[in-house]
Amino acid sequence: MNYFVLDRASNLVVGVIASSFTPTDSQDVRFIKASDKALDSYYKLLEHSPGIFPDIGQLMAVSPYTLDIVTGDRSGTTKPVLTRLR
Repeated sequence: MNYFVLDRASNLVVGVIASSFTPTDSQDVRFIKASDKALDSYYKLLEHSPGIFPDIGQLMAVSPYTLDIVTGDRSGTTKPVLTRLR
C-alpha cells in the first residue's frame, strides 16, 4: 500500500512511501493512504511545478480519490482549498 507523507505544520505532501503495514503518525509527519489514481494526480502536480511540494488541499481539489480518503466519504466537512502565496 502507498501512503502520502504529510508535514503536520504545513500540510505539504513531502513524499510517498510504500509499506506493507500502516505507518505510525508522529508529531512531525502524518500518513494518508494513496490510491493509484491519487498518485497519478500527485505526480502530475509535481511535473507541473517541479521543486514545489503540493499542499494536501491542492491535491484534494484535483483528485476526488484523495478527497474521499481524507474525508472518509463524499459528504465530509473537509473542503479542498487552493492557496497561492506570492
